[in-house]
Parts: sequence; structure tokens; C-alpha cells
Amino acid sequence: MRAVKAFAGWDFGDTVRVAMVAGMVWLTIEAPATTTLPEPWATLSLTGYYGALASALFAPQFWARFGRPRARSGAAVILPGDRLFQIVTFLALLAATPQTILWAVETPTSEPWSLGFYWLCVALFVLAALVCLRNLLRSNALLRLQDDGIAAPRLWHAAIPWNALTAARAIGTRSNNALLLQFATPTELALAKRPWLDWSVRLGTEKRSVTIPGIMLGMPAETVARMLEDRIPSPAAPPSTFSGL
Repeated sequence: MRAVKAFAGWDFGDTVRVAMVAGMVWLTIEAPATTTLPEPWATLSLTGYYGALASALFAPQFWARFGRPRARSGAAVILPGDRLFQIVTFLALLAATPQTILWAVETPTSEPWSLGFYWLCVALFVLAALVCLRNLLRSNALLRLQDDGIAAPRLWHAAIPWNALTAARAIGTRSNNALLLQFATPTELALAKRPWLDWSVRLGTEKRSVTIPGIMLGMPAETVARMLEDRIPSPAAPPSTFSGL
């Protein structure tokens, strides 16, 4: 029973993360002995690689737990984006790249599959690091809770009025969740242009909802949903038909 409870929240995101860690472990096992760098640089390079391996064990939602809302002038409250996760990922990729380059350089050409695989990993690490750097250069103010509604310049162009919303809740699983905003009536929402290799914000069926992937949030989706629920006006109670005796 305990084993069943431990895996109750397991999903595809957990599988991908385990596969990433398994791949990095395989790189370590199959790697040639590093002789290019003298000590202590060889040890530092390998330590950086293992640090990147350790960081891959954590889901983006783990780093989202450290985000905090901040107040601006007036009544606006700013909810952060995923900057901390981007920083951690960027540093991990930088730490993993030197050791992978060493393995690629020291792999003999008589092993073309291993040689090509190491250089492919180097290219993927550098590309992912550039994407993280691009994300770090943009504003980390993901959501603005204003008097007139929810503004999100990175996600959509105009504020969503509070009275257009009926609910806000977290959906999905532990490592693959999202924030769902439900509309009272079909609502037109001009979404911002999606950057290359970015996560998408999606309109629901008949434009009655919008979904923000949890990986974009700098706070847990459940926490953000509770903050929004406190600001969404309660629907007017229907008139009572009870006439008494």
C-alpha cells in the first residue's frame, strides 16, 4: 500500500526526468578516462557534471516553491515567473558542458557512435543554455493582479476583468500541472506571440478558459489559484423561492 501511495502522482514528467538522469549516468559509465585536464581541474569538471546530474533530479515545480509575490504601487500584486528555475538550469548546463566536451575530445574516432553521441549532447546543452539565457533576459513579472483584473504582458495583451472569471484552480499532476482560469462566458483573449521553444498558454474549448503551464509559474499553481480565488467576485445568489408557512 505504501508503494502505491508513493507512485500515486507519477506521470510522464517524472519518467522524462528519470530518463535524463539515466542518460547522464550512462555517459559517466561509458566515458573514457579524462587525461586532458590536470588536477585539480579534472576533478572540478567532473564535480560540476555531477552537480548538473543532481539538479536534474528536481522538477521545475520544486524551484517554484521559492517564489514570492511582491507589491507594486497602488493595489497591484506581481506574481513571479520561473526565473529561479531558469537560473538553476542554466548553471547546471554550464557545469555539465566542459566534462562532456572532454569526453567527446578523448573518445577515439574508432567509436563513431559514442563520439557522435557526446558531441550531440554538447550541442543540446549549449542550445538549452542559450534558451535559458533568452528567458532570463525577459521580465519576470508573469502575472499582475490589479484592481481591474489580471494582466500578463508576457502571455496576453489586455487585462482579464475579475468579473469575467468564475474560478481559478490547479489541474494536472505533481510534475505536470497548470493553472486554469475559467470564464463566465466565452471570452476573446489576444494571446501574446509565443517565443521560440517556449511553453504555450492555451485557450479552452469555446474560449471559456485559459491554461497557463505550471512550468512558467514562479509559485506553486495551487498557491496562485488560491490567491486568485480570493479576488474573484462570488456569483450573485439566486433569489429565494421559499415563501414560508
